[in-house]
Amino acid sequence: MANRLAINRPGFSSLILSEALIHNGLVYTSGKLGVNANTGVLVSDDVAEQTKAVLGLLESVLREAGSGLDKILKCNIYLANINDFLAMNEVCMTPDVTALYYNIINKVVRIKLGDRASAPLYLHSANLEEMIQHAMKGDWDEFAKVYKKPIRSLSDRVDGIAICAILAHKVAKKLFDDSSAARVPLFHIADCLALHITNNHPSVKKLGLLGPKISMLDSDDPDFFVAMLQKAGFEILIPETPEDIEEVNRGMLQEVAKGVASVTDSTRKMFVQQAKKLVNRGAQGIILGSTDLGFVLRQEDIGDIPLFEPAAIHAQELGIWICEGGEDESP
Repeated sequence: MANRLAINRPGFSSLILSEALIHNGLVYTSGKLGVNANTGVLVSDDVAEQTKAVLGLLESVLREAGSGLDKILKCNIYLANINDFLAMNEVCMTPDVTALYYNIINKVVRIKLGDRASAPLYLHSANLEEMIQHAMKGDWDEFAKVYKKPIRSLSDRVDGIAICAILAHKVAKKLFDDSSAARVPLFHIADCLALHITNNHPSVKKLGLLGPKISMLDSDDPDFFVAMLQKAGFEILIPETPEDIEEVNRGMLQEVAKGVASVTDSTRKMFVQQAKKLVNRGAQGIILGSTDLGFVLRQEDIGDIPLFEPAAIHAQELGIWICEGGEDESP
């Protein structure tokens, strides 16, 4: 057993195994299931959700060992049903917002319409770096141009359009009030989120929001994210001090936006702390203002207070709307 160091997450105990061993500079982890870290119960019957949970557990163990997901050399994956490979693989290999939307929409369609069904979709993937640069300069006209041409080209071929990012909804009114750009309805992410919370968590009225500073602070824009949730009857809490807001914004833009592998342990703890501060101020749920933030801040980090992932909810509602034939103007 020389030169071997056992590694476990804080609070983990087992009489028969360690979560990881370090030997000759390599970390060997034990197998993980898609369970809640605190209860040991499967997070969901959904393979994608189980995969997210597995990645979260692995990330925690590797962090304890001084390593990370970005340093993995080899990983064995065992599936009970090979038909679940696509759902698992899209989470493991491409955890970006485009893949998330495509996966969830088609998962809903397959559940409702059959295993061979797929959603009729056109996808346009915008350059995140370009959008961030325009947003940081406050140049929303240039930001809108990123979307204007693809929206205009799609309008004659589709029954509705969804913009798959919270920040991009800052220019939604500009795009959809311009008849030269859009001639079909927009399925606004805030509308879908409000509908989901109202239907599934009717007692939740006060929500905490963690995300880029622009999304958190711009409540004066009546057509943007926070104001639309407020119009739907929700109270929105954001980090209380300017210092906390800047720290969350730094974590979002400099680490989370680059992917979960770029998020340091100190930044992950910062997000957990900020979420708990919001809960202590009365938040009944936490909105994750970024798709990748769901890989950093997890349900078990804040107990029974629900975490809401707007992108996942948006995609689910879109899948339902597609299955219903696109008869209504909103999901």
